[in-house]
Amino acid sequence: MADNVAVTAGSGTSIAADDISSVWYQRVKMVIGADGTNDGDIAATNPMPVSAAYKVVTVTCSLPIGALSDGDVMFDTQEIAAAVQLSGGVSILQSVTVLDKDDQGIAFDLVFLDAATSIGTEDSAVSITDADAEDILGVVSIVAGDYVDFIASQVATKTGIGLELQSSASTSLYVAGITRGTPTYTASGVLIKFAFLV
Repeated sequence: MADNVAVTAGSGTSIAADDISSVWYQRVKMVIGADGTNDGDIAATNPMPVSAAYKVVTVTCSLPIGALSDGDVMFDTQEIAAAVQLSGGVSILQSVTVLDKDDQGIAFDLVFLDAATSIGTEDSAVSITDADAEDILGVVSIVAGDYVDFIASQVATKTGIGLELQSSASTSLYVAGITRGTPTYTASGVLIKFAFLV
């Protein structure tokens, strides 16, 4: 079967086009289907099939050095760069893996935000206004039972999260941490891998 179609110029037939800087770009309608088939025009009731993609973003947390108190800001808001595909887009957080290189194994909460909004001063109690708290997208808790001891370090994994996170005006999301224990960290003792469905 030949795929090419001969077109003979004539009068009275309009072709959809878009004039961009005096250059005419033809408009075409998209159709779903493999070669030689037509499964219908793309529409709200017949959307384009897409394959979900996974993305893993690693953040090395910038931590205050020394002992923290229960409920302190473990690390203030830090960027998760390129966590969504488009500015203002949505990702689904599927899993979190924490590498605690300081071997503390302490529970803490991850606070996800759509902007670089501070939740308070590191090594001090959480302090965020009601207005700023509107930037919070959700919280994921890492508990002591999530950790596996690797002698000199500990690793915690939280799977099946399914938290939908929408950026506000960029492709970045933001995360902060609140300790639920009394750990002592070095400046870069915690590394976190975030797995997103984008």
